[in-house]
Amino acid sequence: MPSAVFVSGNMMVLGCIIALHEAGMKIPEDMSVIVFDKVETLNIIGMDISYINGPTVELGRTGMNMLIETIKRKTKQQEKEKLKKQP
Repeated sequence: MPSAVFVSGNMMVLGCIIALHEAGMKIPEDMSVIVFDKVETLNIIGMDISYINGPTVELGRTGMNMLIETIKRKTKQQEKEKLKKQP
């Protein structure tokens, strides 16, 4: 059984906390929770959650650019294959 769970965002961490609570697990005694994005409210109510603060906007921009480049490459490759099949 794992001892920690990594969650990527605010809404997901709330779902994770609910699921752990419903399973009768305590944070951090039974399961550590690490989230990529600080949720200030959880600190106020005493939840012991670990955070990784990072450049979320830049990561999102980079991920989107990578996706766009992948789509462009696949489109070019499909066009080349289509031209090869033409008589």
